[in-house]
Amino acid sequence: RTGAGAGAADGSGREYVLLTAMVDVPGARITSYLGHVNLFFIKESTSVREVGGMGAFTHVFMTEVRALARSHVAATGGNALVAFRLGQVVIGDSTSRNQAYILLSVTGDIVRVDYLAHQAMTSSSPAVAAAAAAAGAGASAAAATADG
Repeated sequence: RTGAGAGAADGSGREYVLLTAMVDVPGARITSYLGHVNLFFIKESTSVREVGGMGAFTHVFMTEVRALARSHVAATGGNALVAFRLGQVVIGDSTSRNQAYILLSVTGDIVRVDYLAHQAMTSSSPAVAAAAAAAGAGASAAAATADG
């Protein structure tokens, strides 16, 4: 997470989406609340042994759930899902029939988080605080010049 969280470390331009059970993000400031989300997922398989057993089936499903939650947050315009909770988890399997299923719900609040704004406001370094103030003053002067 560099800058305001924009851009991935791999240079792809995609923004990393944070999933956290906390209601805020340490070292950052929530700039906008984009809504509450409830997502429900169901996955079943008739080839549990072939994918590595029940543990592997569950692990793959949880990885897919986190990826889909991140995608939903990004599509909504957010870059974090706070108060992230997994609820209503139901796991069923019949090892003798090589079958399993998982039902799961995900809930949380989609937000937009700014990492730089919080760092500039809470920095103990006078140089960083002065630079942030100068950047803000420069933007205000530019806006006043454009308006008037």
